[in-house]
Order: sequence, then structure tokens, then C-alpha cells
Amino acid sequence: MKIVSINNLKPGMVISEDVFSYHGQCLAKQNTPVTLQLIEHLKFYQIASVSIFPENHGDRNSSTMTAQRLETYSQRIRRSPEFQRFKTDYTKKVSFMKENINNFIANDEDLNVDQLLDETLTLFGENSTTISMFDMLHNMRQIDDSTYAHSVNVALICRLIGKWKNFSEKDMDTLTLCGLLHDIGKSKIPNEIIGKPGKLTDSEYEEIKKHPVIGYNMVKNLNIDQRVKNAVLLHHERFDGKGYPLGLTGSEIDDFTSIVSIADVYDAMTANRCYRDGLCPFEVIAIFEKEGLTQFNPKYILTFLDHIANTYINNEVLLSDGSSGKIVLINKKLTRPTIQLDNGNFVNLESRLDLYVQAII
Repeated sequence: MKIVSINNLKPGMVISEDVFSYHGQCLAKQNTPVTLQLIEHLKFYQIASVSIFPENHGDRNSSTMTAQRLETYSQRIRRSPEFQRFKTDYTKKVSFMKENINNFIANDEDLNVDQLLDETLTLFGENSTTISMFDMLHNMRQIDDSTYAHSVNVALICRLIGKWKNFSEKDMDTLTLCGLLHDIGKSKIPNEIIGKPGKLTDSEYEEIKKHPVIGYNMVKNLNIDQRVKNAVLLHHERFDGKGYPLGLTGSEIDDFTSIVSIADVYDAMTANRCYRDGLCPFEVIAIFEKEGLTQFNPKYILTFLDHIANTYINNEVLLSDGSSGKIVLINKKLTRPTIQLDNGNFVNLESRLDLYVQAII
């Protein structure tokens, strides 16, 4: 373990000793993962430094209570007949996509993009509202975290963003296809790298970074909209020029690719992976609020943040002090909503900087 100043704390580090305020209040327990919200929490109490585990610390049981509460939330959603129908249909669509892409690779067959799109669109059905769709997706991500499932998730999120921006039906179809095919290049990356249950080596990470170019070479001759091909090649580009493979900036990145990039990052960060648990959505929103305007097209990241935060109204949450309640209002600072506690009292997190949303329960 080592001592790290509060200004050098980074999300992903893990607290190695309980952190107490100067009045003896426990602010963070041993094994608590560091998040942006936790850093702000510690700064509020004027904590100068904390003890953290070495980088290779692998404790995956750091939030037992949170995990138990999350399971309760998941069980409640999964018991619903709507989720059972969605789960069956979703699993079929992911399998259909995997089979078609594998056949496309193995047999050099044409990829029936129209059928892939049609199959995906049936998932909306009775889940046409933003809230119901995200309820379904959040729980499916705990069941299937494959690249193909991720691509279906990104496609559905992209379509919702297009809907929020009042895109035409034709453009929403194209945008959905952008999401479906954006990671097709990963199908040619070795499974031992894609599914590695641990940190990638530098050479493995460089191999992963080849998937946009690999994917573009797979789709460049298909009879599909150029914007789909752009999304495959450029979805890891960033507005500030720090992305790859070309290091494009600002308006050099087209609108559809910009939307795919946002959906891709949100789904990846909130999903469980073999090497880590998914982040609380409010932690992802906090990261987007801090870094999103430099990394993504402001026209779309602001729309996304506004709508995604509102999908959590009426959801139950666990606060950092162990209390729980229901979100009743999303405030200007999206990660600091107003909560009705279980005892009936209300707490506005904008004025209670000593608290933050730790998990959806």
C-alpha cells in the first residue's frame, strides 16, 4: 500500500485503509474503489491524503452491501414478464448477429445488413420509451457482456439518441446500423485478448486498437451508407484529437460517429466485464460531465446527459452514508439529484456535498 495525496487520486484506485474525517466519521472503508464522486466527497472533508493498494490489487469483493442491494434491484426487474420477453428476444438477436458475422468472416458471404437491422428493431416493441428500454438493457448487461451484446446495446442507445434529436426514421435506421457494426473488427481479434480477465499488456492493447481499421476493411466494400463505414473506422476518435486511429478533431468527426462514440463508452463503462464490475451510472455521468465536453461533440453529449439522467427518476439509490431512497428530481448538477429517503425526508444532494449516489438499488 502507499499514501497518495487527494490531488493525485484517480478513479480505479482502491482504498487500503479506512478513511476518517477529523471528527471521526468513516468516509470510506477499506477496499472501496476510488471514483470521481468519492474524490469530491473526500475533498469536501478536507482529507489531504489516503492509503491505497498497489495497482495490481485484485479484490473484487469491495462492495458487498452494494452488490447485495444491486442484486435486489435486478431481481425485481427480472421478475417482470416484460423483462422475460425481452430477455428471450434479445438473446435471439445477439445469437443471430454473432452467427451472421461469423459466416461473413468464414465464408466471405454477403452480410445481410437489412435483416440485421430489422431483427434489432423488433427489440423496441413494447419497450419504446427511454425508461423501459434502459431498464431492460441495464439488466441484460449483467447476463451477457459479449462484444455482440455490446454492439446491440450501442445500436439501441444510438437509436434513442437519434429519437431525442428528432432524426428522421431513415437516419435513425442508419444510426442504428452504425451501432450494430461499429465493433465488427473485434471479431478478428484473438479471444484470449478480448476476454482476458485482467489488465492488458501494452502489446495486447495495441492489438485491440487495430479493430477500427480491421473493421473498416471488412465493411468498406459493402453496399451500405458511408456514415456506417465512418462509424466503424472512427468511433474511437475524440473531439480533442486524443483518439485513434487518425487523431481527428472536432468537425472532422461526423455526427453519426460522434453519437456512436458516446453510446459505446456509456455501455462499456456501465457493463460488467470479466476483469471488473460495471460502474454506477451516476459515476459514468460524473465522468462525462467532467470530461465529455472535450472528448465528445457537445451537441450530442449534452443531449445524452440530460436524457440519461432523467431515466433514473423514481429509481431507488444507495447513498454514500448507507441511507437509501428514491430519486424524485434531477437537478442542474445531474449527479446530485434530490432524493426522498426511506424515512420520508427529502435531501437535495446539490446542497449536501458530503453525500453522493453510490449505487442504483
